[in-house]
Amino acid sequence: MNGTDTNIPNSSSTGSEPNNNDGLVIKNGILEQCVTRNRSVAVPSGVHTIGKGAFKGCTSLEQILLPDTVTVISDDAFKGCRKLTEITLPDRLDTIGSYAFHRCHSLTAITIPGSVKALGNCVFLYCDSLETVNMPGVQSLGLQTFLNDVRLRRILISPELDIQHICDCFTGCSGLLDIAFSDGTSYHMANAVAAMAPGSDAPEAVRAIAADICRMMEIQDGVITRFLTNLKHVELAEGITAIGKSCFFDKKGIISVRLPASLTEIGSRAFRNCINLERVEFASDRVAIHKDAFKNCSTLHTIRLADGSEYELTGLSSQDETGVPSIVGEIHAQVLGNFSISGTTLLRYRGSEERVVVPDGITVIGERAFAGNEAIDRVILPDSVEMIGEEAFADCLVLQTIQFPERVRHIGKSAFENCVKLIRAILPDSLISICPSVFNRCRVLNEVRFSARLEEIGELAFYGCEKLKDIVLPETVTVLGDMAFYRCLSLRDIVLPLPAGYRAASPCGISCCRLP
Repeated sequence: MNGTDTNIPNSSSTGSEPNNNDGLVIKNGILEQCVTRNRSVAVPSGVHTIGKGAFKGCTSLEQILLPDTVTVISDDAFKGCRKLTEITLPDRLDTIGSYAFHRCHSLTAITIPGSVKALGNCVFLYCDSLETVNMPGVQSLGLQTFLNDVRLRRILISPELDIQHICDCFTGCSGLLDIAFSDGTSYHMANAVAAMAPGSDAPEAVRAIAADICRMMEIQDGVITRFLTNLKHVELAEGITAIGKSCFFDKKGIISVRLPASLTEIGSRAFRNCINLERVEFASDRVAIHKDAFKNCSTLHTIRLADGSEYELTGLSSQDETGVPSIVGEIHAQVLGNFSISGTTLLRYRGSEERVVVPDGITVIGERAFAGNEAIDRVILPDSVEMIGEEAFADCLVLQTIQFPERVRHIGKSAFENCVKLIRAILPDSLISICPSVFNRCRVLNEVRFSARLEEIGELAFYGCEKLKDIVLPETVTVLGDMAFYRCLSLRDIVLPLPAGYRAASPCGISCCRLP
């Protein structure tokens, strides 16, 4: 049929007809595309090749049935099939291309027939539910074959596996413990660190795999001194006894950390400034924690202990209540260490980090709480904040970004005065008035979005905001204070309600002033 697409029923033909009855496009024995949203798909007999990207992004697919005729699975074939849990590879299969099962997050086990001698790059990259892999015939692994498959526990490999060229194949597979060989021998690793140590009795292949597991880490005598990547979820290998100084410092991508039972110490600044870290899991109760190990981890809210109990760091107390383990209280105190707090009022921030996340539960940012801090460029306020006091952020000379929670109903006088690098201000609808001098001399402020309920803008509120170009004030505004937009030299277009205060927008170079 010269490659022409035609609808046909299920068939064993290897001709050029596509089978669209099952949402499959098949040409000359090559399955080129799956366009179905079915949870289960049976590939018809006669198909010999699963084409490049054929099932890519089929997010509903849970089960795939392959016929014995399939010999090739091409690059990206099942990439992103995140719900795929079941696939049986046929005995005649001899080729699996790069990224073939990349990000198949639900796949837990797979057996690769002995006829497959090599795996392409990144075949099972980020298959983070994969626990068991049998690959008795594979002799060559591509780059990052099983990278960061953190739940991988058992593999079966060939004694002829080329270990000289293993590179990032098992990096981050910190849970891998059992390695079996197709000749019937096996080895149980107590931990990867011990297996790769000098004098280990582990077989050469096991030692090579153990070293690859720990490739992203620099380890000296059981102490991890550097972590060389920025994963979201980190699981440290058994055998690590200590986390060295500043090991994870400023790793802003980390969301969770699972620590091994062998760990006894967390060093100074180990996780400091991991501002997105939310969860830490301990496998031992005997861990000494340096006093600033978790400083400025202000989004950390869950601690799981070795007995399975979990503690939520959602309040503002120091967690010294009866029954709360000391390790939890210690970490919570560090999380709050840069903040001076009274009740739910943040009195003062004493840190020097570039990005600050204010703890959940704070309702008031006190007067001059951050004033004069020349390190902060971004502040993240929790949804609980309702009031920002006078001069709270005054003279924060490098502050560029702040997002106002919807509950904020008061921003005090001069709250952001002289924040000369503040770029934009998106004001919540809960704000009814803008106090005097709030954004006075915010020289590069170029965007302001006003509350739909705004009634009053105080005097000098936007004085000297030289980059502010266009503003639209809501019809609810009834008071515009004296010199509110004085010396806004770039201001060209303003929708100005009445009445306006004395010299409210002078001198501004305004070419268009529309009055209601």
